[in-house]
Amino acid sequence: MKVSDIQNHAGWDVVTSCRENKPENWRPGDPIQYAASAKATLCRLYEYRQGWSTQAAQIIPEREFMDFNTAHDTLRAEMNTMIDELKL
Repeated sequence: MKVSDIQNHAGWDVVTSCRENKPENWRPGDPIQYAASAKATLCRLYEYRQGWSTQAAQIIPEREFMDFNTAHDTLRAEMNTMIDELKL
């Protein structure tokens, strides 16, 4: 299962992706781990008038979570903070 979510923050499209990441020895009843990552792409250049220190896509590499909702929420919040730090 792979779940993606797209939201906008200050003119950037923020995409979070999450997939099940079961180890080979996983058995029913064992907790499911999730691997999640995020990417933001500037889609509306002038939504923030003062400009950006970079227009390059921003990426948070894949990492492990125990809950997919937590994964999406955590990565989205981190990406929004990263975007805010790019404001001039």
